[in-house]
Amino acid sequence: MVFTDTGANELRDWLAGSAATAPTHVAIGDDNTAETKTDTVMGNELTRDTIDTTSTSSKEVTYEWTLLSTEQNGNDIKEVGLFNDPAAGDMFSHATHATISKTSSIEVRYRIRVRLIN
Repeated sequence: MVFTDTGANELRDWLAGSAATAPTHVAIGDDNTAETKTDTVMGNELTRDTIDTTSTSSKEVTYEWTLLSTEQNGNDIKEVGLFNDPAAGDMFSHATHATISKTSSIEVRYRIRVRLIN
């Protein structure tokens, strides 16, 4: 997983006193092109939905979302992204992963952790 330049700039602007919008949505897609810091969109986004839960711990934010057994059946899920808008917005993180061939017998749970280091 990479934290994108766009996401880093959103945090930078917030630290400088500008308004910022935190991540609110997770998107999944079926493209397995390697992620880069300069990504601004998914390779091929299939769906985007509101994050289920957001929690914090020491220097860390965790976002969780579940793709239900009734969703995206017949698709091969290969990528996930974190966004601050239901349709467009800034992509904070992007990751590719092993193919998940989605069927009605599978629920997919994503847990995306953003850890601040110093």
